[in-house]
Order: sequence, then C-alpha cells, then structure tokens
Amino acid sequence: IDSTFFPVGGGDIWYYTSGVSGPITRSISGDTVISYFGNLVIFDDTIIVTNNCKRVLENGITLQAWSRDSVAFYIHLIGEILRPNPPLPIPYGLEVDVPFKYLTTFYWVEGSDTFIATDSGTIVYRGYVQKTVSAGVFDSVIRITYNPTDQPSYDEYYAPDVGLIDDGDYILDSGFVGGVWYRP
Repeated sequence: IDSTFFPVGGGDIWYYTSGVSGPITRSISGDTVISYFGNLVIFDDTIIVTNNCKRVLENGITLQAWSRDSVAFYIHLIGEILRPNPPLPIPYGLEVDVPFKYLTTFYWVEGSDTFIATDSGTIVYRGYVQKTVSAGVFDSVIRITYNPTDQPSYDEYYAPDVGLIDDGDYILDSGFVGGVWYRP
C-alpha cells in the first residue's frame, strides 16, 4: 500500500451510487487546517497550505478532511461535527492479514454541550484483487477490512490513482481524478 491509493488533488471528483442515500458526489475543495489541543478539537476554515490537509465535500457539505505523509493516509474529520483525535490512519506498511489496531476519540458539540466517544477496532489489509464497479474494471485494487469493536465488519476497496471505488455502500460510477476520467 502507498499514497497512490489515496489521491488528494485539487479538482478531484468522484461520483458514487449509494444504496442508503442515493447519488453522492465527493470532491476535494481546497486546503484546510484541523488543530488538536488536548481534549479540544478546532475546525478552522482558514486556508493554510502548509498543513496539507484537504477538505472533502460530499454533495456540497464538508464531510471529511484528508492528509497523507510518508507513513499513512489520515481521515481527520467525519461529517460536519465529528472530529477524531488522533485522526484515523490507514498505514502504508500493513502486511496481508495482520491486524492493525486503531483507537481514536471523537469529539462533537451540540448546542452548549460537548460529547466524547471512543472508536476502536482493527484494520486488516487483505491484499490485491481485481474489482468491477460501474466506473470500470480495476486491477491491483487493495481490499481493507474494518473490524470496529462495536459494529459489524466491512470492506473498502481502493484503486491506484483513483481512491475509494467500493465500500459496500458507495460504489464508484465515475470520477475525474488526477486529470483522468474513470467512467464506463
């Protein structure tokens, strides 16, 4: 696994079919910063390029913030209000069928109340597969199984230079990623 499975370029856009919520459009919408201070998590809309955190819009609403470095791909923001601290990682050095334990704490605010919940489990890299979705047939796709402690397991499939193509709910119909169209 390496960073090619998690593109974060400006102008990248993915079109999904969702069995739960209908058509989904995800897009990278510039740089942002999410700062962590002890138990407080602050989401700041200020553009700070040096942070290298990308804002991800889903149907026009901020869904996530992503970053990556030489070690892992990180999910910093879930929804508009949930902020994991530390961010959820997908490490590049995962070995096939060897579980990677994760533990994060989510913080969110409703009105004047702050809530805290933990999320834990394992991520298991299952190796390379060929995967067919509406956008086409993809080779060398990585399959990752999430085993949350308090929820059912699920798989995610990432194609190189494309990103997420299937997670059991979001199925890629087409995408414009890294200046290339992926479509039937």
